Amino acid sequence: MTTSLVSIKGQRTSNNQDVLVQVLNNNAMLYMLVDGSSSRAQSGELAQLLASIIKQGFEALIPEQLDFPNIKISMVNLLKSAQQQARTLYPAAVVSFNAVIVIDSIALSLYLGDCLLATVNRWNKIYWKTQPHCVQNNQKISQLALLPERNLLTRSFKARRFDVPQFQVIALKQAQKLLLASDGFWADLSPSQQAEFIKTKHLHEAPSDDTSFILIGR
Repeated sequence: MTTSLVSIKGQRTSNNQDVLVQVLNNNAMLYMLVDGSSSRAQSGELAQLLASIIKQGFEALIPEQLDFPNIKISMVNLLKSAQQQARTLYPAAVVSFNAVIVIDSIALSLYLGDCLLATVNRWNKIYWKTQPHCVQNNQKISQLALLPERNLLTRSFKARRFDVPQFQVIALKQAQKLLLASDGFWADLSPSQQAEFIKTKHLHEAPSDDTSFILIGR
């Protein structure tokens, strides 16, 4: 697989609060995008902690834990461990994440918040496969991006209590790519800007929000 991991710092915070992960264990590849809330204290630190714990925990999983019948519970247990470690360190912090495990031609997505998963065809047309956990998330992504309600998250990864992630399984087709994107990507960039960003890995001006994507080829 060929992969591009790109993150550009926005102007809202002093540090980039998006964290990108790629890690291989046997024939299972994990990709994860974590986005710390810009409005909640220490969310950048929580994003770093969550990404680190998931990466190290995934690397330590044995083959049986990586099988598709077991991978969901393996990932949930890693997320629970991260939440337990974070609850006293960053009690007010909140992050969004989307983690994708690819095994052969099957992808499993686990997510909370507003980091989205899409498929991308050979012409770089994006088809969004997940919806953000926010108010009015029954809208098309292109329409939701224009609404202020998109910032009102109904579910997310919080240090103070555990929330079970939503799951989605995708059967991958030949020449199909996967895209993980932060809300700075899908909400602040137009479709043409998104396609250009994927192609060039460059933005012509500094974005307002941290803007990140992981493009996973086959």
